[in-house]
Amino acid sequence: MSKGIKLFTIAGIRISLDYTWFIVFALFAWSLAFGYFPFRYPGFAKTTYVSMGLVSSFLLFACVLIHEMSHSITANRLGLDIHEITLFIFGGMAELTKEPDDPSVELKIALAGPAASAALALFFYLLSMTISFTDFPVAHAVISYLAMINAMLLVFNMIPGFPLDGGRVLRAIWWLKTGDMPRATMVASRIGRGFAMLLIISGVLQIATGNFTGGLWSVFIGFFLQSAAESGYQDMVMKRALKGVRVKDIMSAAVVTIDEKVTVAEAVDKYFLTRHHASFPVTGQGR
Repeated sequence: MSKGIKLFTIAGIRISLDYTWFIVFALFAWSLAFGYFPFRYPGFAKTTYVSMGLVSSFLLFACVLIHEMSHSITANRLGLDIHEITLFIFGGMAELTKEPDDPSVELKIALAGPAASAALALFFYLLSMTISFTDFPVAHAVISYLAMINAMLLVFNMIPGFPLDGGRVLRAIWWLKTGDMPRATMVASRIGRGFAMLLIISGVLQIATGNFTGGLWSVFIGFFLQSAAESGYQDMVMKRALKGVRVKDIMSAAVVTIDEKVTVAEAVDKYFLTRHHASFPVTGQGR
């Protein structure tokens, strides 16, 4: 996720935009401007709805950034090293250099993001109560939407399936109670994959009943979560399996070289297709 547009740095953490972010920003702005706001608040001009959609979409991603910043700042204070947050098509992702090695640290980091979303939802809700819809209808509509969407993000993220925050909370609690981090990861990962499958099935049903856009998003998010849950568990298994293993223990001891006079066709036939290495050193005149 490191490729993209570098924006600015906050508290030593670089904020970046993946190019896919522009796709989801446009989709959110369009769906709000021509779907949600006209349905909930009829009677405004089309240009007003477009402005509401753009502003709300921008502020939504600002809230996502605050959510990820809460994770990252907490992680850095607890000894982890997070240098970058990337906003992309499915929200935001903090670039972890390593996983926590203590369940209490994992729990604190996992809860930091949902706590920020809860605070934002409460803030926007209270703000909407102080702003009259009669006097400031556009501002009231946008602020009410932000209160609702932050509450929805909180609920969604706290679903107890890895890699969602709720899955990390479940893993941390299981790990804390049993001391078995691999087992805790496996359980949270399985729940995460199950939830992802529910999203995919729900998306397919929505598409079949006419809700193409909503269904397609459910399918995309489901596949993303399924892949992330599986890869998260596999990464943990791989790291534990390779811990303490030295390079010299797994390298090819008898190094196969190719003479510089060998043709490419011969190299393919006699080396790449028979010895199954990705590359070979080429030697010539003692070099």
